[in-house]
Amino acid sequence: MDCRTALAPGDTCDAHPKAKTLDLNDANQRRRAVDLVWGPPHLRGRQIAKAGSVGGGAGGLFEGCQACDIGGDIGGEAAVAILVIIVAAIAAVLLYYLVKWIVHAIRNYRARPRPAGSAWRPHRPTRTLRGKITEASQVRAPLTDQACAAWGVTITHDRTTGGPVMLRDGRTAGMTLLFDDGRTVRIPEGRVRFGVLGSEEKPRTDYLQRIDPEYSENEEQPVIPVDEAHEVRLEIGDTVEIIGGLEEKFDANAPAGYRDAPPTQLAVSGTPTLVPV
Repeated sequence: MDCRTALAPGDTCDAHPKAKTLDLNDANQRRRAVDLVWGPPHLRGRQIAKAGSVGGGAGGLFEGCQACDIGGDIGGEAAVAILVIIVAAIAAVLLYYLVKWIVHAIRNYRARPRPAGSAWRPHRPTRTLRGKITEASQVRAPLTDQACAAWGVTITHDRTTGGPVMLRDGRTAGMTLLFDDGRTVRIPEGRVRFGVLGSEEKPRTDYLQRIDPEYSENEEQPVIPVDEAHEVRLEIGDTVEIIGGLEEKFDANAPAGYRDAPPTQLAVSGTPTLVPV
């Protein structure tokens, strides 16, 4: 929940050692997730606007006018003048309560609950590796249903008490990268991160329900509040930078001379972050 990352069963979060992981299939843990996003129940109640009554104000226009006898002997011009005054007074009362209602509506709109988003970002080292995708098993992106080598989804909300990110997700079915220095690395099937948002796409309820089975577009305070959904997709031939998630290991199978430095190979260690370039 700290970095709003979707995890498959058995996945571990790479955000930080004390990251909170919750199973949204469990009712109690889902309620805990709602509390983390919207705050405890006693703090997230909405303010209820008190509606003013216009009847009393309009009816009081003629109170205290004991001598008013509209039906008496009044000339035509006087009757018209009185009628104009009455209509103007009623219009003024109605305008007053209309403005009052608008002010209450604006105040209630501004006072509505705001979800807590995640501003967490993966650490970007000063040195990154750049490579081209040469091989990949196809996987389908969840928002556009397009086949690709890897995909990433970011759900954001525009009115939060923290960062705008509500959900991060990304997967690959496995792909091979060839780096500029001639080395290669195989990224296995599993979770990946992306350092860009990608194109804006329409959120899909079926995708969100795969992460939160209780998700509903009409839910007042969902675990995953949605304003915008973005998707990035990688294809074979794309060039990417890899931020973290790799380490150099001794390659016992590589040929090396007696005085040569020990040969090494790149291997995935953790969750790599990919940035298309």
